Amino acid sequence: MRESERFGLWAPVFLGLGILLYFSLRFEPAWGWAALLAFAAFLAQWRLAARPLLRLELIAAGLAVLGFALAGLRVSIIDHSPLTRELSYGILQGTVSAVSREGDGRLRADVEIEALEHVPDPPRKVRLTYRGSDPRALALRPGDRIEGPVKLWPNSLPAAPGGFDYGRVLWFEGIGAGGVMLGAPEIQGEAEGMLVAAHRALHALRQAIGARVLAAMSPDTGAVAVALMTGERAYLPEEVEENLRASGLAHVLAISGLHMALLTGALFGGLRLLMALVPRLALHYPVKKWAAALALGGAAAYLVISGMSTATQRAFIMIALVLLSLMLDRPAMTMRNVALAAFALLVLRPESVLSAGFQMSFAAVTALVAVYETRAAQLNALLADWRARGPLQLALLYGAGLLLTSFIAGLATAPFAAFHFNRVAAYGLAGNLLAMPLVALLVMPFAVAAFALMPFGLEAWPLAIMELGLEGLLAAAATVAAWPGAVRGVPGGPEAALGFITLGGLWLALWKGQVRFAGSLFLAGGVLLWVLAPRPDILIAENARLIAVRGEDGKLILNASRPAFQASIWLREEGDTRSPRAAAEDTLWRCDGLSCLYEAPGAPRIAHIKDERALLEDCPWADIIVMEKDVGWGLEDKACHARLVLDYGDLSRTGTQALYWSEGKLTVETVRGVQGVRPWTRPY
Repeated sequence: MRESERFGLWAPVFLGLGILLYFSLRFEPAWGWAALLAFAAFLAQWRLAARPLLRLELIAAGLAVLGFALAGLRVSIIDHSPLTRELSYGILQGTVSAVSREGDGRLRADVEIEALEHVPDPPRKVRLTYRGSDPRALALRPGDRIEGPVKLWPNSLPAAPGGFDYGRVLWFEGIGAGGVMLGAPEIQGEAEGMLVAAHRALHALRQAIGARVLAAMSPDTGAVAVALMTGERAYLPEEVEENLRASGLAHVLAISGLHMALLTGALFGGLRLLMALVPRLALHYPVKKWAAALALGGAAAYLVISGMSTATQRAFIMIALVLLSLMLDRPAMTMRNVALAAFALLVLRPESVLSAGFQMSFAAVTALVAVYETRAAQLNALLADWRARGPLQLALLYGAGLLLTSFIAGLATAPFAAFHFNRVAAYGLAGNLLAMPLVALLVMPFAVAAFALMPFGLEAWPLAIMELGLEGLLAAAATVAAWPGAVRGVPGGPEAALGFITLGGLWLALWKGQVRFAGSLFLAGGVLLWVLAPRPDILIAENARLIAVRGEDGKLILNASRPAFQASIWLREEGDTRSPRAAAEDTLWRCDGLSCLYEAPGAPRIAHIKDERALLEDCPWADIIVMEKDVGWGLEDKACHARLVLDYGDLSRTGTQALYWSEGKLTVETVRGVQGVRPWTRPY
């Protein structure tokens, strides 16, 4: 394929750039004009056949503008009003749309609201949790109409300016608030309709599969098996999850492209083998296409049973394209198919370009296909005479292939993992090398067999073999996680840095010839931006209780360890593996019952006021005043000459503030300022 012919591979990239531009704005744009511009650009390029370069530029611009318009259209379709202020108590009436169990045992239910006491214009849907043991709550099913007391709060703000916006993720899921059930709800009946009946049947099926798997295995292996087969992660012990994360095997728990590929591959190979054993079928019918079609049906069934998460839908689309290519006698794993899958996903869900799952999935697949295209001749030569090789040679070949695949995929996804999760599994390659053969050979193939035999009550023997593989997986994870320095923190980088790294990787993967090596310059630029990115000297939480100051060693010093969740996020984004408690154990914060004071050479003096009686003493001394209550009035009478004065009201309006201190100059950045005013943000 010539370079000009590979331009089409960039179509999802240009589409994604337009989507990113839409989400980067701090106001809601009038996106309709973008659709008209895209249409005009596509019309104009047809008249420029004699000017190919200008034609390609118009197509690229048209795709970017189209992405902008698609993002706006998606937002307008989803549009709903989230809760704007906390509701401490109210009676909710609604219909349960989804039920699941959290890892800590809590019940989680998404409820479509019909009426909400004290809220005349309630959100469309809320996500509630229940910690009790009342059997009425634990027996909730999709379609149940419920009534009961709840406490609700708005979707969360980012923990720091430019941080992960979970509230936006919830908004795109249709969730307008979070909350807790203050007691077991009363079930008022069942909603009607075929869709509701289908949801209830699917919920019952997933519960039944989980129960039979747990009955056949030990608690730890059974919990992992249920997570792999149904997407239900409530039974996973915290220690097991932590070991998998530390060993670079956390991806095993998230149903994604890997699981879909292994399951459909096992199903396709098994069906093709069975049909090949019947001479009449093998000689006279396209058994390969039949096997691909049946495997596609199996993939669709797995999609439904596993909960149809966004990641699973993405994996299904990619696998479906591969299987359809086989049915049409087309090459299956090509860069065109990868580009087509990415394009389709961005059209259907433009917001997915912001997710770690989308970025990491396509980074891994793109890198693997690019390497295969570059070394296709050598790889095909190695595989051509596999029948003539002995068992030891085949095992070594498989191990080498697995090692190379893990290395390439790990290298391609590392920047995205560092950006989104701020941690790296140092021995992830070793963990994957030890465990993935078990997943590929014992776990997923026999999960397919268990699914197939479960209706007949014959799932015991495939589950027993599957358990052997899972025991090996967990043993490998525990071993690697115990090695010194298994988990290393990585400071977060700016979005621009990740953008340059992504562009550099795409440039290397999508172009051929010498021109592709120019991508190294983008990679180097991204790394440089990451390393040189300024970091805030002070962080002040929106609740006015938590403050972090950067010490002389470059680490954050906390005035308190709570709220622990926000403190842990701040530390994680710094690449700091300390606990909040450890980061708060510093004598530079001097506290009494009224206030806490911070003073260090070259740093601004901070007074954290808990009681307004401390204002008279602390105001003349401090450069920055933070008050836990709304007491900003009358500060002139207290000789308060601080550069910055913040009370609870200020911070609740702006969200967490990041302060930069340089040569006596103070620069302030707020969560609200970075977010702007968008449909998923709280009003000021």
